[in-house]
Amino acid sequence: MVYIHGGGFYVGSGDSDIYGPHYFMDEPVVLVTFNYRLGPFGFFTTHDAAAPGNYGLLDQVLLLQWVQDNIAAFGGDPGLVTIFGQSAGGASVSLLVLSPLGRGLFHRAISQSGVSFSLFAASGKRRGLADKLATQLGCLQPYSDALVDCVKQTPAAVLLEAWKATGEHDTIGFIPRVDQERFLPLLPEDARVLLLRGSFTVVPWISGMTELEAATFLPFGLPDEEFVEAIAQKNLVAWSRFLQLTGESLFRILDCGANPIEETIRVLDFFIGDRRVTVGALARLLSDRLIVNEVTEEIRLASLHAPVYKYVLDHRGPGRLTLSRTMPAPANLPFPITELGVGHNEDILYLFTGDIREFQQPGTRAYFMVRFMVNLWANFARTGRPSSDVLPMPEWPIFTERTQLHMRLNSQPEIGAKLFGERVNFWKTVRINEQYRHLLDRRPCF
Repeated sequence: MVYIHGGGFYVGSGDSDIYGPHYFMDEPVVLVTFNYRLGPFGFFTTHDAAAPGNYGLLDQVLLLQWVQDNIAAFGGDPGLVTIFGQSAGGASVSLLVLSPLGRGLFHRAISQSGVSFSLFAASGKRRGLADKLATQLGCLQPYSDALVDCVKQTPAAVLLEAWKATGEHDTIGFIPRVDQERFLPLLPEDARVLLLRGSFTVVPWISGMTELEAATFLPFGLPDEEFVEAIAQKNLVAWSRFLQLTGESLFRILDCGANPIEETIRVLDFFIGDRRVTVGALARLLSDRLIVNEVTEEIRLASLHAPVYKYVLDHRGPGRLTLSRTMPAPANLPFPITELGVGHNEDILYLFTGDIREFQQPGTRAYFMVRFMVNLWANFARTGRPSSDVLPMPEWPIFTERTQLHMRLNSQPEIGAKLFGERVNFWKTVRINEQYRHLLDRRPCF
């Protein structure tokens, strides 16, 4: 089982102080974690052949090739490899499934809270970051080849300081992309095109999300008290920014003819209406905007060709694990983030140990949930069907567009249907130019 860490493709590590193997050691599996290049080192691109990007994803391909060549020496089976990951790691899993370079390197896939065309993944939302970094380095050139040669000659420490000086270092910057300029592209076409056509590695695939993804990162979308107040007062400019319907982009955010304020009003009417703005409503709509819509649509498209198992992690009963102790909300925000629902990153608490996380002791309710989740993932890795020997659970049905069934992962697992259906259907009417709605339209508007 090969785990790919998250972190928006700009931060993170696969080291054991964050992703400790202890829980998986009770299962007959071999766990592999690793690091890959991040930020400008992993995803710098000039959007042409001079620097196609995706170097961090090529690292992942190389790791999987290493697993094929060497895992038998560690007691593993190169013919039974499962890739799994969360957030950017989940998106990486999806991109490896879609990539022709991943074929034959794995046999199961698990995407947790991230997919190929997530906003932080291969969304197609191009930004002019190469010129911004090159300017800081004194490398700005009229031609990409000369610019890239200059950047390559820069010592890593100097490049990192220049990247920090751009102000992009602590947010999503360089991201995966369609690199069709490369001799052997990692992603030859937009993810939606490949999914529609079925041009990907067809393997058993688990994909899903937590109950309320934005319960974790909502505070970081509300940077200060002044902005919080503007949101509370339903200021439309602030709301457009919060919803990312306006912002920096070299490709348009909305469909041609769409007005960001008008689309913002529609979202406000649907989620808030005449009621006061609540933290719960903000968390729901931001969860949709950043995770739910993309995950839902990739599952639908993939299920047309492959056996896909959809889930939502919504355990709030005894033994629930939260990030409250390890990632408290910023002090300037007047609300708690852990009581809303199961948030982004909280699924990894049931899978891995870590230096700053309490080890769950056998016999506790929390350990029982840990054993359930780890056993579920490990059984899927071995058999290609998700099941657990720890908790009684119904047979997990394959997702189809007709039935739209999923598994609720909690202390009493049960089957649900049409997860967040009303919200998902609403967002399809908001005129956003993103792959969860339609093929990306890069043409200029007239």
